[in-house]
Amino acid sequence: AKTPVVIGSAAALGVAGGLVAGRKGGNAQKERANEYIESGQLKLDSKDFQGSIDDYSQAIAFNPLNAVAYYKRAKAKDSLGDKKEAIEDYNKATEINPEYAHAYNNRGVVKDYLGDFKSAIDDYSKAIEIDRQYATAYSNRGTTKGKLEDYQGAIADFSKAIEIDPKSIEALINLGITKNLLDDNQGAIQAFSRAIEANPQNLIAYNKRGFVKEKSKDYQGAIQDYTKAININPKHSPAYVNRGFAKLQQKDYQGAITDFDNAIAINPQLSDAYIKRGLAKQELNYYQEAIDDYSKAIEINPKIDNPYYLRGSTKYRLGDLPGAIDDFDKSLELEPQHAYTYARRGFVKGKSGDPQGAIFDYTKAIEINPKFVASYNSRGGVKSTLGDYQGAISDFCKAIELDPYNSELYLNRARVKNHLVDYEGAIADYSKTLELGHSHPNLIYFERAMANRLSGQFKDSIEDATKVLEFDPSSDLAFHNRAIAKESLGNYEDAVVDYNNALRLNPSLISAYLGRGAAKSKLGDQVGSIIDMTEVIERDTEQILSALAYYNRGRSKLQIGDYNGSVHDLDHSININPKLACAYNTR
Repeated sequence: AKTPVVIGSAAALGVAGGLVAGRKGGNAQKERANEYIESGQLKLDSKDFQGSIDDYSQAIAFNPLNAVAYYKRAKAKDSLGDKKEAIEDYNKATEINPEYAHAYNNRGVVKDYLGDFKSAIDDYSKAIEIDRQYATAYSNRGTTKGKLEDYQGAIADFSKAIEIDPKSIEALINLGITKNLLDDNQGAIQAFSRAIEANPQNLIAYNKRGFVKEKSKDYQGAIQDYTKAININPKHSPAYVNRGFAKLQQKDYQGAITDFDNAIAINPQLSDAYIKRGLAKQELNYYQEAIDDYSKAIEINPKIDNPYYLRGSTKYRLGDLPGAIDDFDKSLELEPQHAYTYARRGFVKGKSGDPQGAIFDYTKAIEINPKFVASYNSRGGVKSTLGDYQGAISDFCKAIELDPYNSELYLNRARVKNHLVDYEGAIADYSKTLELGHSHPNLIYFERAMANRLSGQFKDSIEDATKVLEFDPSSDLAFHNRAIAKESLGNYEDAVVDYNNALRLNPSLISAYLGRGAAKSKLGDQVGSIIDMTEVIERDTEQILSALAYYNRGRSKLQIGDYNGSVHDLDHSININPKLACAYNTR
């Protein structure tokens, strides 16, 4: 269900035109009552509410059965905020005159204000039963139905009010608001447009129509409407905020900031303007200024969670990870059911070296929103870094179940399957990633080439590596991977060509020297092999590949009859890696 909202302001109280009792000769009490009613009306019109109450009370004293006096005194009491006593006077008015439609309507307005929505609807319905052409009662009933999320019922009532009074601004605006809640953007725009036709100076209608246009991504149309509202009232700060946000959507960040500045100049306590100005500054990488704006919004209203969330995200960008987490903590304290804040805090915890804390937060986000794809994906990534590959697979599978057309999810699952030596499964996921489309297809082909090679599918590996080189002819690693696959198929000459290309592009690629040296040995070029293995030994300062290089060089020296040199190299190989069985055998 949609969140209940207040649909517009409470409708204007109905007027009781023609209900003032006429003077009757010889009835001094009633005449005096009517005099006080007239005096009370003048005071009511001039907003002297207490004075009008006193006059209506005098009228009631002279004529306790005058329903109009109770009705008008109720209006004055309502204006002073004395809602319960207002209801009592409306009760008395309807008791005296059970056909008093305006009294039922106005009592409904007061009940609506007090949150007694169902009883308010009963009063509006009674007013309508008495007067089927009572447009205000239909409009008021629609407003209250909207608060009960009976949006279709609200639309029916607003439509009836408009049928009776086609220029009812309030009904037209409320109809537009309700249609917007139901995502009927065109219907909402039509209603607001009719309100503007009825009153071209109604800035609320322009503001509301601008909001729906913005929601429909018609940002230019929205800006035009907000500008019209500003032209009508240059001091209307919400229109500046709305126009600024529409400009923000169009990436006109400086224009947006100017509008937010104007809104703040009009109303320095407008927290929403500071929040949105912070967003614009953040887009311009003015991170500290954005933080200052979020902090000002918090100063104005420390009970709103959003500026804490935004400030935390910006602190992360500045590298203040502890400060970011503190802000997310505060945001969650104010709004503990905000899944995105848990997810964001989880992300920062992961970056802070707290993977278990990250998993806790992603799990909490999923508890709040079991369809939160990004949290399953992120939690799976953290589990993978912790070596919980099965747990990671489970999370990626759930994410794919929820969003089967997200290529990134298949890619992430493929990478974990590689860790589990499930190369066939990885290849299938890489293929699905390519089928769905990915922003970096050359990367996917490269990784699938690796998986194909590791699974022994050397021809497929060669095809994938060749595809990578079509995208990027300067990929040294693609040449290297294709060389290994060709070497595995016994195609040593072509392998040497690919190793040569890899080293031409990256002379520091130590493993390519090792591979080329091995291929040269297979081709009988023992001297060339010895040169490449020597290159590996000299470059491999961390001795990651040195054991194999000494072993291969020892074998090549053996082939050319340098037995002492061979034994020397094999000794070095064994010293580096005592578990290299082939070195013992060759020695």
